[in-house]
Amino acid sequence: MLQFRAAFLFATGLVLCSILAVQLGCQQTQRPVEEARPSQLAIFYGRFISKHQGQSPANEKELKDFIRQEDASVNVDEIFISPRDKEPYVVRYKLGMAMPGAEMVTVHEKTGANGKKMVGLATGQVRMVDDDEFQKLVGRPTGT
Repeated sequence: MLQFRAAFLFATGLVLCSILAVQLGCQQTQRPVEEARPSQLAIFYGRFISKHQGQSPANEKELKDFIRQEDASVNVDEIFISPRDKEPYVVRYKLGMAMPGAEMVTVHEKTGANGKKMVGLATGQVRMVDDDEFQKLVGRPTGT
């Protein structure tokens, strides 16, 4: 009986450890919302360009309509708001015919937090940048 109980406890421990490992692994692969939102927007922006012969979206309505068509499960209004500065993201519309490069900023925080802004690149990658790097990436003064 003691061997059965020890085996049961060992098996239960293994199951609990496995569940915990899976949970921790999943949490590590999920991006924080601060990164997920600009990444989602940048990815949808890139999809828009690829499905519209290289043309970037002309305005917010056009991009939001496209996102709703692509993925009805996305809360479109929510992903356009930065959880860090609580302001709408600045999306770079009307870029014309765009062949997005790896460093092309398609979306960024308006104000940011702690002297840094979260930017979404055309690749879907997200970076936290200071004012100097932001100006280099976007090519215009901050605050616009």
